[in-house]
Parts: sequence; C-alpha cells; structure tokens
Amino acid sequence: MRSTKAQSTCHAEFIESKTSCLSFFNNYIICGSYDQRINTLSLFSIEICNVGSELNSHAIIDIESDATIIKCLPDVEKAVCALSNGSVSLFSVNPKLIENDMTFTSLHNGSIPSMILRLPELITFGEDCKMCFIRLDHQQHKVIENFDCCTINTSVLIGSNTVATGNSIGQLKLWDFRTSYERPVKVLSTSNKKLSVECMDVKPDEPDILATGNCEGQLGIWDLRNENSPVTLHEAHSSNGMLSNP
Repeated sequence: MRSTKAQSTCHAEFIESKTSCLSFFNNYIICGSYDQRINTLSLFSIEICNVGSELNSHAIIDIESDATIIKCLPDVEKAVCALSNGSVSLFSVNPKLIENDMTFTSLHNGSIPSMILRLPELITFGEDCKMCFIRLDHQQHKVIENFDCCTINTSVLIGSNTVATGNSIGQLKLWDFRTSYERPVKVLSTSNKKLSVECMDVKPDEPDILATGNCEGQLGIWDLRNENSPVTLHEAHSSNGMLSNP
C-alpha cells in the first residue's frame, strides 16, 4: 500500500507591526505589538483557501506599552493583555471593534513576563518579583510583595489550585494557593548552574508531568510526584539557543 504524505501550506503576510504575542480568538487572531511608536492590539480573520490562508484586518486599538502576553476569553468576547509597563488591560472584542473595558495600572514595577488565567481570577508575575491577583468580575486586585527572590519568567496552572513557576536562577517552585502565598509547597532545581527557566508546560492528560526549557537550550521532563530533579534532561538546542515562551 502506498502511503501518502499530507501537504502543508504556509501563507505569510506583512502586518506592519512587530508582533510580540498573539492568541486565537475563535476564527480570528489577536496580535499585540512591541517596539513601535504607537503599539496596538489588532484583530485579523483567517480565511482558508486552496493556496493556504489569508489574513484580513478587522479591528485595531492603541495600547500604552509593549504587549507581552494575550489571554483570550472567546465565550464572553473578552481578551486580557499584559504590558511591559506593568499594567494589565481587559478588552471587549468583536469583529468590528476592540474596546478597553478597564486597565489595572502599574501593578508591577516593570514588565509582566508571565500570566495565568484562572477565572474569575487573573494571576500576574512581574520582573519586580511581585505576584498580583486580579478579580476581573469585581475590578479588584491584591499585590503580593516579594513573592519570589528574582524574576519569574514562566508559570503554568496545574489543576485548579496548584501553580508551577520557573525563575531566573533555575528554580522550579510549586505553590498551593489554598494554603499560602508566602511559602511554596516544593522547590526544585533545574540545574546546579542556576540556569534561568524560560518556559514550561504541563502534559494535558498527565498533570504530574511537566516540561521546562532553560536559557542554555536544555529541555527538562519532570515527574512532580516523586522527583527532586528532572527525570530526563535533554540538550534540545545548542548552548546559545534559548528555549523561551512562545
């Protein structure tokens, strides 16, 4: 039997702005820009055709700083964007218009490299070692000072109450927010060289399995049930090839 290989196509378009983050929003894509005179959030529709796909611009709104992360809530036509000036904005999104519903200004003294959406809460982690809990439904927020000893680069929600964070000195920390914001449940080291943890994700069907990537191109696979170090550590890239958040 002759096997057939599926063909894939790629269609690239110039959208004028440098793109720092994006997210699918139903049949649309929201893009956030950086390093522009005026930064923006832009909404594009995707049309699949025989020769690939086409992007069509629908809506755009100016934002006050570089976009760092976008999280979408398509069921309620909302999107959340974290900014490099330490603020977070909630937007209403439809094909014709993007509107700013509210902005939590200066939550952090610096950029927000990581953010977790746990409705109705939003959790942000800043370069300033702070963590912020934001209640989107009540328009309230709580700042946890000195949450970590250094910058938290990446985070992921495990289940409904446990959060894993990776910081700039190579520590992987597990937190149970039902018990404490001050002390992690477990502190693991990704390397004895204190290599910055740049990205992480949890295996969808096995929440005890976690993958991390560091600044020297190493990929670590963890079993959180019984390990104090990665089960396996792979050289995924050359020493100058950083693994980072998408």
